[in-house]
Amino acid sequence: MLKQSKKWSSIFLVVLLGIMSLMMSLAVYAQEQLPISEEVILNMESSELLDTLLDRGLVLPSDYDNSRDLAEHFVYKYTSMIINGKINPCIQVFNAEQSNQMLNNLAITLDSMSVFKLEREPYFSRYTLKHSTPIGPWDMKYKEYNCYAYSLGKTSGLQPGEISNTYFSILMPISKMADVVLKDLDSLGYNGYKTTTKPTSLPDKWFKVICMRKDTGNEDFHFMKTNGSLNSWAHKPGCTLPLSWNYSSPGYTIWSNEHAYDVNTTYPPTVTYESDIYYIIYKGKNDPGVQPR
Repeated sequence: MLKQSKKWSSIFLVVLLGIMSLMMSLAVYAQEQLPISEEVILNMESSELLDTLLDRGLVLPSDYDNSRDLAEHFVYKYTSMIINGKINPCIQVFNAEQSNQMLNNLAITLDSMSVFKLEREPYFSRYTLKHSTPIGPWDMKYKEYNCYAYSLGKTSGLQPGEISNTYFSILMPISKMADVVLKDLDSLGYNGYKTTTKPTSLPDKWFKVICMRKDTGNEDFHFMKTNGSLNSWAHKPGCTLPLSWNYSSPGYTIWSNEHAYDVNTTYPPTVTYESDIYYIIYKGKNDPGVQPR
């Protein structure tokens, strides 16, 4: 009889502990799902903010999932910009696809928390492009491709390494990114090389030149290409309007992703690209004349 009593006592204790554990989990879940005010969100430190957003369902693309510092930096910077209407998360302003995904996922999470509404029209202060000039009118096809595709004459979304099936990460230093681009060019039928010196002349008319840069925060990369000569350059920030660079050299000043949706709708930059500039000089393997060294 005593053994049976101890048995039921043990079962009761297990059930009681299970109920207590369930109640604690439900309490924690309820606490996590309580509304959080915009003011509280905007005053969180970066680590607390990221944890809060992850608890509320934020999905991190692989580069951001692999780098806590990168994810913290991004959410801390762009949460306030989204809430305060300083960026439209529906426009792909980055060239790095994972950063576009991160911005979109962040906006969806903030919308689910009722501190931002995706359908609202963001407010933008009056802005005039400072370093570039729009090339022609807006065309819906521009939404389909970024600066890398534009620099190579492609009209569909493209990330470095995609053509050659080479590993690429936004966390790479710019020199390694240039190596990935050279592998893509090789797969496309080109020979090329990289240099940090802007060329002043080319051996023959078959040569082409693009250049690339990234930001120190590892949010994005950017490309330019020659636009008729070595003293004229063009670029395309994300899925926005192609722009003519206002200077004869890409190295004249720091780059940014200031952009335009049409000649009358311009937006301030969210990223500046401060790394070394790598120039990639290339030509077709079957083109006449000399080949790149």
